[in-house]
Amino acid sequence: MFFADIGLERNLEKSATNCTTLANKETILDGIDGYQYLGVLENKSNKIMKNEMIEKISAEIKARIKRLTSTKLNAVNLFKALNEHALSLYNYYIGLIDIEPDDFEVIDREIRLQLNSYHIHLRPANCQRLYLPRTYLGRGLESISMKSERMLLEFYTDIKRKSVCCLSEKGW
Repeated sequence: MFFADIGLERNLEKSATNCTTLANKETILDGIDGYQYLGVLENKSNKIMKNEMIEKISAEIKARIKRLTSTKLNAVNLFKALNEHALSLYNYYIGLIDIEPDDFEVIDREIRLQLNSYHIHLRPANCQRLYLPRTYLGRGLESISMKSERMLLEFYTDIKRKSVCCLSEKGW
């Protein structure tokens, strides 16, 4: 009723739901379809579709790296842009999607292979220099596996610190 009053039309395709109590009003997702909530794909049983999300993120990262390497940025600005524009996409999904540390290593390897294919990192045997800061004569690329460990550790210590504080305020 509200939509008709203001002259809008409901998009039933985007209004799909996982809730069976709304079956007469909305489109119910079947077992194959997924639902995207805040950029995260979920299936009918509200489980995150991990493999599809990793493929989606990986494809977007590859597209961003390709766009950045086609520019005429110097090495300093290119690696800053790679860190800020391409690799920062993982910041949102770390901790949200249950990605194992081995998966992050695979992601780092794929990024190195792509940089090698665009002739940005020509010495694939020297991976340590790629991740060293520029002040230590490195390239300054951020490692996704190290970043994920750091973010999850900070999250864990923050939760632990706040739980001690909250429990002591309530007298527990």
